[in-house]
Amino acid sequence: MKSLKKLGVDFLGIDDQLETPTILFPKLKKLWFKRMVKWEDWEGVEGQSEGEDSEIKLMPSLSTLKIKSCPNLKAVPDFLWKTPLQKLVISECENILQGCETASGREWDKVSHIPNIKINYKFVQKDGVRMEPETTEIS
Repeated sequence: MKSLKKLGVDFLGIDDQLETPTILFPKLKKLWFKRMVKWEDWEGVEGQSEGEDSEIKLMPSLSTLKIKSCPNLKAVPDFLWKTPLQKLVISECENILQGCETASGREWDKVSHIPNIKINYKFVQKDGVRMEPETTEIS
């Protein structure tokens, strides 16, 4: 996967024959991406934007997402705000780090619902201020 540049609808298994309603990766709970140095784009389903109800549900059980050493990844996917994520860990991904760590970041709307966010080995509080939790540990 070191040469992958784009993760799109082909990864989701979507084609023109898709029946709705559809649930994609219904049991997936943990997803990790690591050392994908050429990866730039991660797309969800076209036309599925914030506030919109879709008949296509992506990863409805996803609780943990880790992205490490993917320096060219430009953004987290738009559908991320609709997942039940409890943990998001991003490290060594320069292009998306700042967008996820503050309320003014361009990615914040997609990740602000996640209770435990760790950016470059430091925790981010809900209001976007970095802090280290006293007892919570995300590896």
